[in-house]
Amino acid sequence: MRHAAFLEQLDGRLTRASAALERLSGELAAVEQRLNGHAIRPVPAEVQKPAENGHVLFVSSAAGYALLFWPGPAPELGAELELPDLGGFLVSKLGPAPLPGDGRRCAYLLGS
Repeated sequence: MRHAAFLEQLDGRLTRASAALERLSGELAAVEQRLNGHAIRPVPAEVQKPAENGHVLFVSSAAGYALLFWPGPAPELGAELELPDLGGFLVSKLGPAPLPGDGRRCAYLLGS
């Protein structure tokens, strides 16, 4: 009798785990569909070995964010920038580039 109760308990756990797996598979499919066309790409060699001069722009928008690699020194905090094909932005924060081993400065931009 004890074995039957134990097997019944295991069967219940297996049923719940199967339902959870099915639910998570559906959620994964939905995320993959939303990411359609946004595949993770390898980091280009010029980013892996950044130039000694230049800076990074972290551009935030409704569509997500982008990292741009720009020549020269980073802009000042509060500066207004006009980026070709992207529009106007305000430098809201300065800090290190968000890439491992990258010593460049990063200007975090907000759309203006």
